[in-house]
Amino acid sequence: MTYPHYLLPSHHSQTDHQKHRPSSMKPSDLLDSAPRLAATGLARVVITSTGQIARIISPGSEGKQITVKIEATQQKVKISPEKVSLIPLPAPATKKLAIDAKCDNCSNPGKKSCPLCGAPICSDACMKAEWKTHRPKCMHRRADKVALEYAREENRGLELGWAAFHDDVKKIKKFTDGLTHAAAVAKFNPKMAGMAMKVFVDFIDKRDPCTAAYGAAQEGSNRALRMLAELNADLNLPTTDEMGGRPAHKAAENGRTSTIELLVTLRADIWLDGRGDGHSPLHSACRNPAAETDC
Repeated sequence: MTYPHYLLPSHHSQTDHQKHRPSSMKPSDLLDSAPRLAATGLARVVITSTGQIARIISPGSEGKQITVKIEATQQKVKISPEKVSLIPLPAPATKKLAIDAKCDNCSNPGKKSCPLCGAPICSDACMKAEWKTHRPKCMHRRADKVALEYAREENRGLELGWAAFHDDVKKIKKFTDGLTHAAAVAKFNPKMAGMAMKVFVDFIDKRDPCTAAYGAAQEGSNRALRMLAELNADLNLPTTDEMGGRPAHKAAENGRTSTIELLVTLRADIWLDGRGDGHSPLHSACRNPAAETDC
C-alpha cells in the first residue's frame, strides 16, 4: 500500500531513509503535488543518483522542476521530479484492538493501532489524515515506554535515587549512558532521546515517593543535583506522599544552605508551596531550629 504524498516522516536518519523502498508515485504526480508538499514541511525525497536526502521547499515552474534543500549540505537545488523518489510513511497499522477502544484522533471505535506507539486508531486513512496531530503524541509515548521500562528493569530508577542521595555521579552517569544506548537501539532522534532521559531522571518508584533530585537535595548532594539539572530533571516536582514536599523544602528543612543557593542558581522555584501542607520552604526551615538555614 502506498502512502499519500502529503504526509511523510521527518524523524528517521539518512540510513533509515535509504532502506525504504521508493514511492510508486509518478513524476508527474510529484510535480502536481509539489505546492502542497512544500507547504506541509514534511516532504522528504531521495535523490536517485546520489542517495542524498532532501526536503521539498517550493514547487518549480521553469522546465517543470521543483526546488529541494539537501539536508546534509543545506544546499538548495532545482531538480526534475524524475530524479527523486518520495519516502513513504511507516507501514500501515494492522493490529486489532478491543471494540470499545476509542480512536486517538477521533471519537470512532479504534479497531487498529498505531504501529509505532500502539495508540488505538479507527483506520489507516484516519492516521494519515491526522498524522501532524498524532506525531507529537506518538513520540512522547514511545519515549515514555523506553524510559519507564529501563527505569523499572533491575530497579534502575530506585538505584538512581540512591546514587543521587549519596552524590555518586559516576553511578548516575552509568545509568544515563545506559539509557542513551537504549534510545539509540530504539532509533530515537535527539529530541526523543531527550524526552526519554527526562522521564527517567524524574522517575518515582512505587516504593519511594521521591525523585532523585529530592534525594540529592535532602542530603546536600550538590554535584548530583547539578548533574540531574543538566539532564533536564524537574527540580520542583513534589513527592507522591501526603506531604507533597519539593527538593527545596527538604533542603531547607535539613539546613542545606548551599543546596538552596544551588537550586536558586538552577532556576528552581523555591517559593512553591508543598502539595499537601501548603507550606513553603521557608516554613520548612523554621521547623528545624537546629538548621543553619536562616529563616
